[in-house]
Amino acid sequence: MLLMAGSSAVDADMYYATGFLSRDPFFYVGKGDGETILVSQMEVGRAENESRVMNVYSTSDYMTSKPVNEGESRKASMVSMIFDVLNELGASTVAVPDNFPLYLGDGLRARGIDLVPSDLPFGYLRRHKSGFEVDCIVKAQRACEDAMNLAVDVLRRSSPKDGVLKLDDAVLTSESLRRMLAVRLAEHGCQQDDIIVACGSESADPHCIGYGPLRENEPIVIDISPYLCVERYYSDMTRTLSAGDCGSEVQDMYDAVLIAQTEAIAMISSGTPCRSIHDCVCDVFEEAGYDTIRSGSKVGFIHSTGHGVGLDIHEPPSISDNDDVLCEGDVVTIEPGLYYPEIGGVRLEDIMLVKPCGCENLTNFDKTMKV
Repeated sequence: MLLMAGSSAVDADMYYATGFLSRDPFFYVGKGDGETILVSQMEVGRAENESRVMNVYSTSDYMTSKPVNEGESRKASMVSMIFDVLNELGASTVAVPDNFPLYLGDGLRARGIDLVPSDLPFGYLRRHKSGFEVDCIVKAQRACEDAMNLAVDVLRRSSPKDGVLKLDDAVLTSESLRRMLAVRLAEHGCQQDDIIVACGSESADPHCIGYGPLRENEPIVIDISPYLCVERYYSDMTRTLSAGDCGSEVQDMYDAVLIAQTEAIAMISSGTPCRSIHDCVCDVFEEAGYDTIRSGSKVGFIHSTGHGVGLDIHEPPSISDNDDVLCEGDVVTIEPGLYYPEIGGVRLEDIMLVKPCGCENLTNFDKTMKV
């Protein structure tokens, strides 16, 4: 039996298990012969209509508005409620996720319930994407590509003045371009918290979102990872663009990143160890004279080669120096990059569907740096 507690708006496992989107915490109990969720009274009707779970109950059925016992806090009353539910189901041992609330765990253990921590209770199921899930990721990816097309168009229409890009007589900044991209994503029914538009030295910091004016002849890393507001699935894509000539050092980095990505994508197939793909990328970079994380460097290639994508933007498997093995139905990114603060950064990222033999690139976007 599995017991989970939390908000499905922030816990992808809760949403995956129930199909019910709620910003308020609720409870999920899964066992071999059925599933149950407990929600507040005001959410019962919506949960019955929207959730995939057949058994929907109100917490009011188990807990009154007053403390269960005299002087008992609401949190203690919550423990009593869950204990009563587990008793009805005949459960004395339950699996709980690693992020299970401490107050509930301590309270249930004090009442004799044995809790067994479970890492990623829906991990494998969520890795193997169904046709519907792949369609959702592709839908998010097409929105991502349209936003990236907008970025390319804006950079093409901009003109330099004193080294700074201007659009319609206004300075083009990371912030202004980020707002344009957010609006375009919203038009597709998507959202993203932090779109990366990082120019020059900022592009050498992989997760710097970017600030201030965009400049000509410098690399601009644009990383867009939107999720669908309704279906909740993510996609992820990065391109490195430039308005003007970035010079031979950046161009050489770009060429090496593109070769590394191409060779890594060619290795993707069910059964391929993730470490071997990551090593391939490190090999390409080291043979070209660049530093890598494999040798402990803090510059050059300093992160994993990729990650799973689904209801979370980062989910298993991790394509890095680990024991993960690709499985059919995985959706993963391949995103090698090189980062040198005195030069700038370059990253390219596509999203791939793993198949029994090979993969399908779900990304449909050009890889030309100069706009």
